[in-house]
Amino acid sequence: MRAPCALGRLEPDGPWIGFVLEPGSPLLAVGLTDGSLRSTVAGAREIVSAAIAYFAELFPDPPQELEATHADVAELVRSLVADEPDAERRGLLMEAVDAIDDGLASDAVVGRLMAAQRQVDPAEAAEVLRSAARSLLELPPRQAG
Repeated sequence: MRAPCALGRLEPDGPWIGFVLEPGSPLLAVGLTDGSLRSTVAGAREIVSAAIAYFAELFPDPPQELEATHADVAELVRSLVADEPDAERRGLLMEAVDAIDDGLASDAVVGRLMAAQRQVDPAEAAEVLRSAARSLLELPPRQAG
Protein backbone atom coordinates (compact mmCIF):
# COMPACT_ATOMS: atom_id res chain seq x y z
CA MET A 1 0.00 0.00 0.00
CA ARG A 2 1.25 3.47 -0.87
CA ALA A 3 1.66 6.08 1.85
CA PRO A 4 -1.55 7.85 2.87
CA CYS A 5 -2.14 11.53 2.10
CA ALA A 6 -3.93 13.44 4.84
CA LEU A 7 -6.36 16.28 4.09
CA GLY A 8 -6.98 17.36 7.66
CA ARG A 9 -8.16 16.31 11.07
CA LEU A 10 -11.77 15.42 11.76
CA GLU A 11 -11.36 17.12 15.15
CA PRO A 12 -8.39 18.86 16.83
CA ASP A 13 -5.73 16.29 17.79
CA GLY A 14 -8.10 13.54 16.62
CA PRO A 15 -8.26 11.21 13.63
CA TRP A 16 -7.39 12.58 10.21
CA ILE A 17 -9.12 12.00 6.89
CA GLY A 18 -7.36 11.54 3.58
CA PHE A 19 -6.71 9.10 0.80
CA VAL A 20 -4.28 6.51 -0.52
CA LEU A 21 -3.42 6.67 -4.22
CA GLU A 22 -3.70 2.98 -5.06
CA PRO A 23 -3.43 2.04 -8.75
CA GLY A 24 -6.88 1.71 -10.29
CA SER A 25 -8.95 2.67 -7.26
CA PRO A 26 -7.95 5.33 -4.76
CA LEU A 27 -8.85 4.59 -1.16
CA LEU A 28 -10.54 6.94 1.26
CA ALA A 29 -8.64 6.69 4.55
CA VAL A 30 -9.01 7.65 8.18
CA GLY A 31 -5.90 7.64 10.34
CA LEU A 32 -6.44 7.05 14.03
CA THR A 33 -4.39 8.61 16.80
CA ASP A 34 -2.84 5.20 17.60
CA GLY A 35 -1.29 5.06 14.11
CA SER A 36 -3.77 2.59 12.64
CA LEU A 37 -5.47 3.23 9.33
CA ARG A 38 -8.96 2.42 8.11
CA SER A 39 -9.64 2.60 4.39
CA THR A 40 -12.13 1.70 1.70
CA VAL A 41 -12.36 2.18 -2.05
CA ALA A 42 -13.39 5.77 -2.70
CA GLY A 43 -16.26 6.59 -5.01
CA ALA A 44 -16.29 9.56 -7.36
CA ARG A 45 -18.30 11.66 -4.90
CA GLU A 46 -15.76 11.08 -2.12
CA ILE A 47 -12.81 11.73 -4.46
CA VAL A 48 -14.13 15.09 -5.65
CA SER A 49 -15.19 15.95 -2.10
CA ALA A 50 -11.63 15.20 -0.92
CA ALA A 51 -10.21 17.54 -3.55
CA ILE A 52 -12.69 20.28 -2.61
CA ALA A 53 -11.86 19.83 1.07
CA TYR A 54 -8.14 20.15 0.32
CA PHE A 55 -8.39 23.35 -1.71
CA ALA A 56 -11.14 24.93 0.43
CA GLU A 57 -9.22 24.00 3.61
CA LEU A 58 -12.34 22.54 5.19
CA PHE A 59 -10.53 20.60 7.95
CA PRO A 60 -7.96 21.57 10.60
CA ASP A 61 -4.32 20.96 9.69
CA PRO A 62 -3.38 17.33 9.00
CA PRO A 63 -0.34 15.57 10.46
CA GLN A 64 2.51 17.39 8.73
CA GLU A 65 4.38 14.23 7.73
CA LEU A 66 1.31 12.93 5.85
CA GLU A 67 -0.02 16.19 4.41
CA ALA A 68 -1.35 15.87 0.85
CA THR A 69 0.25 18.00 -1.86
CA HIS A 70 -1.23 19.65 -4.94
CA ALA A 71 0.34 16.86 -7.04
CA ASP A 72 -1.32 14.20 -4.86
CA VAL A 73 -4.72 15.82 -5.25
CA ALA A 74 -4.24 16.27 -9.00
CA GLU A 75 -3.45 12.55 -9.28
CA LEU A 76 -6.52 11.77 -7.18
CA VAL A 77 -8.86 13.75 -9.44
CA ARG A 78 -7.08 12.49 -12.57
CA SER A 79 -7.98 8.94 -11.47
CA LEU A 80 -11.64 9.74 -12.23
CA VAL A 81 -11.27 11.22 -15.70
CA ALA A 82 -10.76 8.11 -17.84
CA ASP A 83 -13.70 6.21 -16.35
CA GLU A 84 -16.19 9.08 -16.23
CA PRO A 85 -19.04 8.17 -18.62
CA ASP A 86 -20.60 11.66 -18.73
CA ALA A 87 -18.71 13.79 -21.27
CA GLU A 88 -19.62 17.09 -19.60
CA ARG A 89 -18.50 15.92 -16.16
CA ARG A 90 -15.33 14.40 -17.66
CA GLY A 91 -14.53 17.79 -19.21
CA LEU A 92 -15.14 19.60 -15.92
CA LEU A 93 -12.89 17.13 -14.06
CA MET A 94 -10.16 17.63 -16.66
CA GLU A 95 -10.51 21.41 -16.29
CA ALA A 96 -10.05 20.97 -12.53
CA VAL A 97 -6.93 18.84 -13.06
CA ASP A 98 -5.55 21.46 -15.46
CA ALA A 99 -6.28 24.21 -12.92
CA ILE A 100 -4.40 22.27 -10.23
CA ASP A 101 -1.48 21.52 -12.56
CA ASP A 102 -1.35 25.18 -13.66
CA GLY A 103 -1.28 26.38 -10.05
CA LEU A 104 -4.45 28.43 -10.26
CA ALA A 105 -5.81 29.97 -7.08
CA SER A 106 -7.61 27.63 -4.71
CA ASP A 107 -10.99 29.31 -5.26
CA ALA A 108 -10.70 28.73 -9.03
CA VAL A 109 -9.93 25.04 -8.46
CA VAL A 110 -12.79 24.69 -5.95
CA GLY A 111 -15.19 26.31 -8.44
CA ARG A 112 -14.27 23.79 -11.12
CA LEU A 113 -14.54 20.86 -8.72
CA MET A 114 -17.92 22.04 -7.42
CA ALA A 115 -19.18 22.36 -11.01
CA ALA A 116 -18.09 18.75 -11.66
CA GLN A 117 -19.78 17.66 -8.43
CA ARG A 118 -22.87 19.73 -9.27
CA GLN A 119 -22.96 21.39 -5.87
CA VAL A 120 -23.01 24.98 -4.72
CA ASP A 121 -21.59 24.84 -1.20
CA PRO A 122 -18.09 23.55 -0.36
CA ALA A 123 -19.35 22.57 3.10
CA GLU A 124 -21.25 19.72 1.41
CA ALA A 125 -17.87 18.14 0.65
CA ALA A 126 -16.95 18.14 4.33
CA GLU A 127 -20.22 16.41 5.19
CA VAL A 128 -19.67 13.75 2.50
CA LEU A 129 -16.24 13.03 4.00
CA ARG A 130 -17.44 13.10 7.61
CA SER A 131 -20.18 10.63 6.75
CA ALA A 132 -17.69 8.33 5.02
CA ALA A 133 -15.33 8.66 8.00
CA ARG A 134 -18.09 7.65 10.41
CA SER A 135 -18.60 4.48 8.37
CA LEU A 136 -14.87 3.78 8.30
CA LEU A 137 -14.53 4.23 12.03
CA GLU A 138 -16.81 1.25 12.44
CA LEU A 139 -14.31 -1.01 10.59
CA PRO A 140 -11.41 -2.85 12.27
CA PRO A 141 -8.11 -0.90 12.08
CA ARG A 142 -5.06 -1.76 9.96
CA GLN A 143 -1.54 -0.66 10.79
CA ALA A 144 -0.46 2.29 8.62
CA GLY A 145 2.69 2.18 6.58
